Parts: sequence; structure tokens; C-alpha cells
Amino acid sequence: MNVKVTLDADDYLTYHLFLASKSDSLKKRRFIHWFSIPLVYIVSGFVFTYLKGSEMVRTIFFGTALIWFVLYPFYSKWAVRRYLFRQVAARYANLIGKEGSLTLGEKKITVKSHEASMDITYADIKDVIELPDHVLVELHAGSSLILPRKKISPDELAQVVAKIISKTEIKPKVQILWGWK
Repeated sequence: MNVKVTLDADDYLTYHLFLASKSDSLKKRRFIHWFSIPLVYIVSGFVFTYLKGSEMVRTIFFGTALIWFVLYPFYSKWAVRRYLFRQVAARYANLIGKEGSLTLGEKKITVKSHEASMDITYADIKDVIELPDHVLVELHAGSSLILPRKKISPDELAQVVAKIISKTEIKPKVQILWGWK
């Protein structure tokens, strides 16, 4: 079975956003920033109120802390997405928009792009993850095969996933409700 696919920047971005959403260090960093900055403003508000005795200064600092606390999740979501989009555009510039192919054999999967070719044995496959718009085939080496649902016919995609599952006996992880937060 041979499947041809052309990946664009959004496909790579979705893959990296999925990885970022599973990253414990990123979750921890976002959580710390979400609470530490308002805490600094609140403490500063108390300090300036004690030193100056001004209720207006305290109100400004408390208001700033409240605004940060409410708006930071939206800003963080936007900032991480923008950062990853720039990284994807730079890292995958030579792959974006180029056609590649995926050939499933009996013992291995052959992935070809305009630059290189790679053979993957079925034992190298770690997981199959079904996202709303993509199917990710994670490898033990840390990389993944990205299969966009919009660019591969549903029948071909179902056959590819079924063949991978039958050869590896891995249960796919269905995360149809996943979205970048």
C-alpha cells in the first residue's frame, strides 16, 4: 500500500502543539507564571500601601494582579502557539509543501520525501494517536509520522491505521477531543 501526502506548516504545528500540551515542564512553567506574577503584584501593593499609605496604589496593583490572573491563560496559549509556529517555519522550511510517500510493506514502512528515504520496522512503532485532524504514529526514537485526515482519503487512512495496528498489536489512543489550550 502506497499513500502520498503533502504536509504544510499547520500539520507540523499541530504535532508540536500536541507534544507541548503533554510536556510537564511547559505545564509547570505556565502554571508558575500564572500565579507568581499576580502574587508579586499583590505583595507589592501591600508594601507600597504600608510605605506610602495610599489606597489608590494598592487598588492599581491588585487590579493589575487580577487582570494578569484572568488574561494570562489566553496570552500564554497565543504566545506558545506563535513561538512554535516560528520554530516550525524555520525547522521544516525545506519539507513544507513537498510531497512525500508512505509505503506499508509486510515487515517495514518506507517513508520517502524529496530529500531522503527511511525504513521503519513495525517494532519501532510506540503508539498510534488519533487527534481530531491528524493521526500520529509515534516511534521509539522520539519522532512521529504525521497523517493528516484532510489530505488522505478516509479509506486509505483507515487501511494504514488498521495495518499498523494489526502488525504492532498496539491499541490506538483516541483523543478526538484534544485541542490546544
